[in-house]
Amino acid sequence: SHNLTQCEIVPWTRRCVSSLLVLACMLPAPLRGQAAEPAVTMLAKPKQWVGLSSFAFGPSGKYLAAGTDTFTINGRVTGGDVLLWTIKGGKLKKTMPGHRSAVTAVAFRELGKQLVSISAADGEVRVFELPGNDPSYTALAPVLAEDGNAVAHFAQGTLDVAGEIKRITGDLAVWDVATGKVRWRRKQTHAETGAISSDGSLLAYYAQETNSPPNSVVHILNMGDGSLVRTIQVGWMPVNGLAFTADNSTLFAVNEELRRFTVATGKLVGDKVATDHMGSLNWLRVTPDGHRAAFNAQLSNQVKWLDLAAKSPKFSVAQLLDGVQPPMCFDATMTRFACEIEGEPALLDFTRK
Repeated sequence: SHNLTQCEIVPWTRRCVSSLLVLACMLPAPLRGQAAEPAVTMLAKPKQWVGLSSFAFGPSGKYLAAGTDTFTINGRVTGGDVLLWTIKGGKLKKTMPGHRSAVTAVAFRELGKQLVSISAADGEVRVFELPGNDPSYTALAPVLAEDGNAVAHFAQGTLDVAGEIKRITGDLAVWDVATGKVRWRRKQTHAETGAISSDGSLLAYYAQETNSPPNSVVHILNMGDGSLVRTIQVGWMPVNGLAFTADNSTLFAVNEELRRFTVATGKLVGDKVATDHMGSLNWLRVTPDGHRAAFNAQLSNQVKWLDLAAKSPKFSVAQLLDGVQPPMCFDATMTRFACEIEGEPALLDFTRK
């Protein structure tokens, strides 16, 4: 275990904090609230530091978890750990090793009593009791439910056949975290992008289906038994990001435009909003009420916020330059933002000065 230490903002970090103050001024009013700038907490690092690959906020608002990357030194793979901090003060509460490759995603379950982590590289899932550091079992899956109770595995890939790239599209399997067993499988999904609702009851995935013009569709499935809830036609363009509102009434889909669909009918809600992003998305986040959305585009190095309560919704852009780096993650209310500042883990709080 590690000693709990208070993380201080050292002089070299103040330059990064100054750039964050510029970022704060660029944020739209719904995010800033009454604060003119975010409070910045530099998070304590473990003795072995290899950089982060993912974040997750605990349901109580007390803890922040993260997964680490890996690197090889002297033929030995280092990293693949799960870290747990207290949000107040940024103290490192626990380091939980065990993964052989980078941790792709982390989530809290059982009201924050357990942490679930996955590694897409080797298809490994681990469950940690809090406090504790022993995983209860290992299973497959690279998509993790936000409540930590289920994981979904999309079996897909490409194959070079005589110089021609052939797409291999396999099954969609949903695993139950409590038992480590497959709940159900769905054949030939053609899935490319997936998302699970915050309560773990619905799974949405985007697919290109050549036999169904227009060929880009989003299927919504029941996570319990795999039954089809709704199929939504989204046109010809690919979908890079999907997200549900907290009440599961609305599904957000993002590509060159952000669009909202009613889950009950599949109909478009409101106007489409041009995103003007370049490349794939790192993540998409929606507030529980669906009034605000945010996403990060890989190539543009931007985080864009959208106030959907406005009469004419438009994105407000903040350039995350000058040392602010992925991984990035908002909490559910989008008032706390976890990221890295020049390779150092940090937490921005927009609710207080």
